[in-house]
Amino acid sequence: GASLSKYLAIDVGTKRVGVAVSDDLAIIASPYATFDRERSIDKIVSIIERDNVTKIIVGLPYLPNGKLGSQAGDINLFVDQLRKYTQKPIVFENEVLTSVEAENRLKKISKKRLVKTDIDAMAACIILESYMGRLQYENGRKDAREYKKNTDLF
Repeated sequence: GASLSKYLAIDVGTKRVGVAVSDDLAIIASPYATFDRERSIDKIVSIIERDNVTKIIVGLPYLPNGKLGSQAGDINLFVDQLRKYTQKPIVFENEVLTSVEAENRLKKISKKRLVKTDIDAMAACIILESYMGRLQYENGRKDAREYKKNTDLF
């Protein structure tokens, strides 16, 4: 059977932290919640423990030239804090325009005034989708190589 993988993604802002989670097969990403940054570590750790999260994905802004954006140092501080409370692997995923994309997406699905907290959780969801999409793509390429290798014999 498929082994269970559950991912939690974090969009770290200066005031708020958006969180998204995957289903137990790490296929579907959903916005989960937005927390005030100062209280967010406790809340994130309790979700990790309660939901048996297997991996944590944190958005890190890279600039088009491949250098890290200005918020990267601050995000790393947050991750250092988080590492004190969990042994789970933490990986970074490039997030460039996730909050813009999150806003556009929410505008499409909702006519009500956009709430900042919705945007943060949706941004985390986009980070998670981006990470999972890349994994599937990389695994797909690996499978294709394996397949080619195995069929070269005939």
